[in-house]
Amino acid sequence: MENKNYENEKLGREELSVISMDAPSEAAAENEKLPQISEELTDDNTVYNEALSDVSECGAAEHFTDADGAESYAENEAEAAEADESSEPEYEPKNRYEKLLYRVYRDDSLAEIFRIASYAIAALTVYAFFSRLVALVETPIEILKILVVTGVPFVAVSILRMLINAPRPYELLEFYKKKPKGKAGHSFPSRHVFSVFVIASVLLTWNPLVGVGLMLLGALLAFLRVALGIHFVRDVVAGGLIGLASGGIGLLVLHFI
Repeated sequence: MENKNYENEKLGREELSVISMDAPSEAAAENEKLPQISEELTDDNTVYNEALSDVSECGAAEHFTDADGAESYAENEAEAAEADESSEPEYEPKNRYEKLLYRVYRDDSLAEIFRIASYAIAALTVYAFFSRLVALVETPIEILKILVVTGVPFVAVSILRMLINAPRPYELLEFYKKKPKGKAGHSFPSRHVFSVFVIASVLLTWNPLVGVGLMLLGALLAFLRVALGIHFVRDVVAGGLIGLASGGIGLLVLHFI
């Protein structure tokens, strides 16, 4: 019985020694695997980070590519527009008259100066006219005569313009892309030039210096209206002649009334 217990105890010790010997070896094996696992995790993280970097670089590259493409597209569009403008043949004036109009049309600053000058002449004419009326305030009959001499032909010229309804130069000449005036027709005769000359003829009997000065300004106004492409030469010539005739005949008739 004792021998049997001894044998069992011996067997137990042997098994424990085997287990104790195997346990360190298994633990050592697991420890050996840890660096390998750590290395694999590190490699995975490296691959993941590289993938993120590639994605970021691709996105940035795509962003810059899009920006460069948009800028390149805008530059190409601008160059195409310039090419279209340069490819359009320049207008060739047929005579000196068209050459003058084309020169003024292409120079915005010169056209603006001409417009301001024409407005200034019209303003000076109106000022001189009303100054004369104010000077005659004590003789209403004389004021009435002046209003009749200037007003009746003004209405007649306005009706004549509507009946003839002649086109203006900027309607007929092809280089006028932008119009000096918004309306069309009513070109013959020039009512602006007519008004200056009829007032000048009336004021000539009151103050010859003022009358002659207004006639000179009327001639300048006629040139400006032609150069701006608003009237033909025939329009301003007719307006000036009708103004002089209307003022002279009107004063002569009213003098005997």
